[in-house]
Amino acid sequence: MKSGNISALTGLRGLAAWLVVVYHFREVLTGRFGGWALAFVDEGFLAVDLFFILSGFVLYVNYGIDFGRLRLPEMLAFYGKRLARIYPLHLVILLLYLANPVALYFFSNTGQLGERYDPLYYLASLLLVQNWGWTDRLAWNVPAWSISTEFAAYLLFPFLALFLGRERWRAGALATGLVLPAFAIAALYHLAELPSLGSGIGQFGIYRCVAEFFMGMTIGKAYGQWQDTRRLAWYAGAALCVWLMSVTLWQLPDTVSAPLGFVLLIVVLLDGQGTVARWLGSPVLVRIGECSYSTYLVHYLVKDWVKFLSTDIGLLQFGTYLAVVALLSIILYRLVEVPARTWLYGLIVTKKGVIHAG
Repeated sequence: MKSGNISALTGLRGLAAWLVVVYHFREVLTGRFGGWALAFVDEGFLAVDLFFILSGFVLYVNYGIDFGRLRLPEMLAFYGKRLARIYPLHLVILLLYLANPVALYFFSNTGQLGERYDPLYYLASLLLVQNWGWTDRLAWNVPAWSISTEFAAYLLFPFLALFLGRERWRAGALATGLVLPAFAIAALYHLAELPSLGSGIGQFGIYRCVAEFFMGMTIGKAYGQWQDTRRLAWYAGAALCVWLMSVTLWQLPDTVSAPLGFVLLIVVLLDGQGTVARWLGSPVLVRIGECSYSTYLVHYLVKDWVKFLSTDIGLLQFGTYLAVVALLSIILYRLVEVPARTWLYGLIVTKKGVIHAG
């Protein structure tokens, strides 16, 4: 079976994580930069949609074959491995976040915590259910909303994989597996009168995630059947050019354009032979991609403290923010992510024996 470990996609994930980092401190760039660069940063929240699709793809390629039928040992092993992957770092960051309300209470001008540090939301975050549609706001570690929705997608994965694996899908069925979820997203946001995928995250983020996650799984299903990935990459590249022109000419909302655009981008990179794919697969970008989960989860905490400790927000604070995020990304990856994942993988046992990291 083909591997989902494609270097270009790892590098792409790393760049997407850093786009989110810059997006959350973008007010510093306003007035200093303009044109397409600032417009690009303003759309940085869409990197999360790329994460959802990438996650569905990688997991289906690596684990889809395990769910030709539903068996409890395989399901529990999968759930255990997913928790081992995401939860230790999530827990560490949540524990570090306890310093925020303490600092605000003792050292802020008002001493008021506000809704950002709601104890019930914290409890929900510990259980990874904080963004399952029961609240209309984000709190504590704001970016972790997407980890909550991905956890929901992980729970559904065996059932979705069973559905995808039922038969050898032809081109029409595969296209339907991409178009229908994309249409469902666009329709949902239109009916809810939400102008962008960045709107209504608390209530609608989980639907956005699961639909895009399934689109990624569909790519994974197709990837296992494709024989000529190079030719397909050319076709996808041409379609991506048409997509870019359509978005530019017709000013399509991201609710319509983003999911299918990211699907095309991923397919373009699957061959790994183009100039862009080779660049994204370079050792430096792959290392950045490997640390991207740490980057994503820690950056908002760093932002909070840079702003808390600063009387002014400018390029110096922005540079400090980037440097600290980079340093903590490496530290957390090496001292929390990898050791915790390796240790927990070793505890996951099925009737077949130990499930090793994969």
